[in-house]
Amino acid sequence: MRIAICTQDEETAQALTEKLTEKIPSEKPKFIRIKEIDDLIRMLRLSEDKIDIFFWDIDYSILNEEIRRKIENVKKIGCIVFIARTYERLNECFLKKTKGFLKKPIVKDSNLDGTINNIKYMVEDFIPKIRYTNYDGEKKEIDIRNIEYIKAAGRCSQIVYNGKKILISQNIGTLEAQLKETEILRVHKSYMVNVSQIKNSNKKLIILKSGKKIPRGAKFFNGHIIEE
Repeated sequence: MRIAICTQDEETAQALTEKLTEKIPSEKPKFIRIKEIDDLIRMLRLSEDKIDIFFWDIDYSILNEEIRRKIENVKKIGCIVFIARTYERLNECFLKKTKGFLKKPIVKDSNLDGTINNIKYMVEDFIPKIRYTNYDGEKKEIDIRNIEYIKAAGRCSQIVYNGKKILISQNIGTLEAQLKETEILRVHKSYMVNVSQIKNSNKKLIILKSGKKIPRGAKFFNGHIIEE
């Protein structure tokens, strides 16, 4: 989980970091500190990374219509929680991505715990999953973060995850379209890999952390994969 905190108030940043670390330890949040909203927009433009939760202290930002529209259109931002000294600024903060408003000092805001819990559950729902039905007719799902690689098997696909292998009735082209904005990338006509599982690679081969060697097709070169 990637969390951006935009504020020039060190006390607010520290309190948020401590509370979020306490409330969502299993997600191992990565915190990004910024002081100006333009810095965040520039960073997202130059990076493939996304922000799951954006805490925005508007006491230090100009929140005009142009800025609101710009933030609303950034697809790499999941949801926003606004922060300010007074609730009088609440009506400035109604965007489609708005999921909360906290009043400073945030440690005294009774909405803090509830806001974090709600966002945590929301972000967990955003995590893409591959859903399938097993041979017993039971509906199952795979968290894509646990996938090592996917191999084409005719009209089906074999998914390797958590040391297991399963065969599902979706072909690799369908899965590629479904997972196009995730870390599962097509690297060959017959393979997709989880970028986080790559140990090293060259123009012809990808070696995963498990030692598995995956062929790499010239058609599928991707900027996410660093050659060594």
